[in-house]
Amino acid sequence: MRSYIDANSMTPLRRQSPGAQRAQAVVLAASIMLAGCGQDSETRPPPRPSEDLPAPSPVVPPAPTPASRIPLLPNDVLPNPAKVNEHDATAVSAAAVTVMWTVDATTDHSQLDAYRRAARWCTPKYAQQLALQAATGSIPEKWRAHRAYGKVELQPTRPEGDVEPDTPTTARRQWTITLTPTGRDGWKGAAVHASAFVVLTRPHPQTGWLVSFVSTA
Repeated sequence: MRSYIDANSMTPLRRQSPGAQRAQAVVLAASIMLAGCGQDSETRPPPRPSEDLPAPSPVVPPAPTPASRIPLLPNDVLPNPAKVNEHDATAVSAAAVTVMWTVDATTDHSQLDAYRRAARWCTPKYAQQLALQAATGSIPEKWRAHRAYGKVELQPTRPEGDVEPDTPTTARRQWTITLTPTGRDGWKGAAVHASAFVVLTRPHPQTGWLVSFVSTA
């Protein structure tokens, strides 16, 4: 069973096993899954071990993604902030996860850039943690060759274990993610699947929800 930590209280939301402790790296887990998206959707021989892991990348400076590197994507790829109901925890969590997984090979060094673009839906503390975190992997070269981005589809799922119910100031949501590498030249890679557990908080019920932690597996 996995353990998820609230970024505000830093207390576990569930019991955790030793195996779950090794799965705590948020962007690392996502980047490793992303590295497996580089193959075509057709059947290919298994890659050599050296090709199956994300290549090392330099430490990313602790600064938000510059406006000049915001991806130019089709209108239906990213959520429209004006249409996201900030008082709906489900809507806010879906918007944040969608942005976090919409990686673009034309602008991003790693998936951490996409995570940082979701800062508008994150608490200041969590956004700062993402800004200070070092990149953990690089975008697959096949993505770059096809100028690809990640097309995200989300399906709400029920969290496992004894997750506490929503309160007026804390909510938890879980999403199954299907990510399809989509080239601007028409290429599509094999889809990858992941699960994201999201914790949202707000100071009081009259304010909007913000993401305080995301765990990816």
